[in-house]
Parts: sequence; C-alpha cells; structure tokens
Amino acid sequence: MTSEKIAIIHTGFHKAASSSIQHTLAHNRSLLEAHGYHYPDISIRGIRFYNCSVPLYGRYCEDPDSFQHYWYHNDLTASAANEEIETLFQRELWKKKKLVFSDEFVSALSEPELVSLRDDFYTHGYKVRLISYVRDPFSRIVSSAQQKARKVSVRKVLDAKSISKEVVKIRQLMAVFKSNAEFYNFESVCRHAAGPAGFFFGLINIDLPPEMALRVNEGMSLQAVRLLSFINEASPQLVGPKKINPIRKRLDIALLSKIKGEKFQLSSQEVAKIKPEILATRQEIAAVLGEDFLLPVGFSFIDNAIWGNEQLDYILKISGSLDLHLLLRVYDFLLNTDIQGESARAQRDKLALHIRGRLDRELLLRGRVTDMQYLAKRWRLYGLAKYLRSLFSSN
Repeated sequence: MTSEKIAIIHTGFHKAASSSIQHTLAHNRSLLEAHGYHYPDISIRGIRFYNCSVPLYGRYCEDPDSFQHYWYHNDLTASAANEEIETLFQRELWKKKKLVFSDEFVSALSEPELVSLRDDFYTHGYKVRLISYVRDPFSRIVSSAQQKARKVSVRKVLDAKSISKEVVKIRQLMAVFKSNAEFYNFESVCRHAAGPAGFFFGLINIDLPPEMALRVNEGMSLQAVRLLSFINEASPQLVGPKKINPIRKRLDIALLSKIKGEKFQLSSQEVAKIKPEILATRQEIAAVLGEDFLLPVGFSFIDNAIWGNEQLDYILKISGSLDLHLLLRVYDFLLNTDIQGESARAQRDKLALHIRGRLDRELLLRGRVTDMQYLAKRWRLYGLAKYLRSLFSSN
C-alpha cells in the first residue's frame, strides 16, 4: 500500500451532476473514511456550502469578494470565510493522507489560479488527481438555461456565448495538471448503475451501492423556466456585480420555480441561434479529447408550453405569498400565453381579481400612511411656528 499523500479533486464541470456527487460524498463520509479518504466538512456561522464541504474556488481565486456563494447566497465576507477555511487546512486537512474535494467552480479558475492551487498541494506533499465530467455542449446549455432562469433570462444565458468556454477550461486543466487531469463523457457516466456519483466512487476504487447514491437539484419545468425568464427579463434580480435590484429579493421567485409541467427545452428559434456554436465546440472538444469522446447529438426543441389547470391552480394557491409586483409580472406573462381550456382561463381571470384586491388594499394602506405623514408634518410646522412666535414676543 502506497504511503503517498493524494488529493482527489472533482472539478465538475458545471451541469454535470456535481451537486449529486457532493451530497453523496457528504452522506457517505464514513464509507470514504473506511477506505482512507477524508471529505472535508466545514460550517461557518452554521452555514453549509453548496458542495457540503470546502469551496476551493473561494480559497484560490484572485477576487474572492466577487464569489457569489460568499456574499449573495450565504451573506459572508470573503475574508471571514477564507480565514475559517485556512484554519481548517492548517489544523486538520494538511495532516490527512488522502483528501477528496468536489467543487465545480475549480474548473472556472484561471490558469494562474490553478497553478496556485496545484503548487499549494504539491508544497504540502500531495499528488493531485483531477476528475472532470464533460457534458455534450447542447445538453449543457439547455440545462444551464434552465438553472440560471432563477436569476437571469434564458436570452441572457444564450447571449453569453459560454458554450465554447468549456474547451478553454479543458485546455487550462491539461496545461497545469498534465496527465493528472482526467476527463469523462457525462452522458456515458450517467449509465452507471449508481449514476454519476457511483461512477466517481468507482474511480477511487470504492463500490457504491445504487441506493446510497443521492440525486439532487431536480430541474424546473418548461412552464416554470419560461415564466421566471420573463420576470428576470423585465426586472433583473441583479443590477450590478454585487447589488440586488431594489424591487427584488433573494429567492423571491422560489415558489414559482416549483410549477409543474413539461421537461424544459429551448425553442426552435433558440436552437437555430446557438447551433453553429454548438457544432464548432463539439469539433474543438473532439480535437482535444478525441473524435469518439462525445456521443451523437440530437437538437430537440419545444416551441409552445401548455398552460392549463395544473399550472393556474398552483399560481392561485401561492399568489398570496408573492410580492405584488411579481404577481403583476405573472399576470402580464399569462395574458400573452396560450391558456388551454375554459376552466384554466377562468382561473386566470380569478387571478386578475386577486391582484385587483391586493392593489386596492395597498393603495388604501398607502393613503393612510400618507395622511398620517401629512398630519405629522403639519404638527411639526405648527410647533415650530408657535416656538418662533414665543421667541419674538419675548423680545
């Protein structure tokens, strides 16, 4: 048995079951320990990070203050988070013989940042083994548009031209880690009996029973994605790198993300828009990882989402929990949507009545507040006038 220290780092990529792998690793820490592996556990102010472990990206990126999982998702300062993480490394992690990390954001580190990560582990005596799942570019952009609709519009995701960035990531990892960087086709990995998590465990010689593999981050429906995209197009959640839109709140559309419906797909127009980039990226991946690395692609699409009683009933059910301005956006969206069936259209009309009632109550409340403010102002002016009269009369 080798006495060499080793660090296994799963780097994602994004939209390649990273959350399932991370939750499975966290759920099976005892199994890992039985095979000599340690999956770090850290909690800062009672907060567990997205990867149920240590966010390596926040530790090694040059601008941790911009890392959204610090300031936006967890309301932490980068300095406080990294100080806790550094303490954990010094107190415990560098003493472990076999470490396992999973952080899909590692693949987004720049080449100099990756070199910093590599050299840090090398300095502490570790051999580093990087494991990455690479998803078909078309499948990945569809999944990315679905996930990111919680914060931005689908149009913005497609306009970002992020598809080809995967090839840049692959080349950077290969340049920095050479033969220690391993790449696996995500679609093939999913065929494992225990899914992508089971495949990962197999790579470190641990047999994971299928029932011990967790699957998280279920996708949103076509109806939910289109509605959220419409809202985020009209009222973006973020209006700057680190500023939330004043009329929005974090997770304010979370309930809408649970609308049931069809599996999300891009429209035929959206597919046509990104198809050239998809095909070019597939060729680049083939040039780097081999002609047979990716499976054949199918450009599927759906142009019209069906909105019926199931969707309208749910919106009415949660309408009292939504901010009024969001509810108005929902109604705007539904006015321009093909609603299936008379009963569903009646539900939309019922929603309009609910919104009108909310507006009336809010205007009434606003009127009362205005009257109170006006009276308070009059009383302050009356008091000032009385004081001035007394002052001049005494002279």
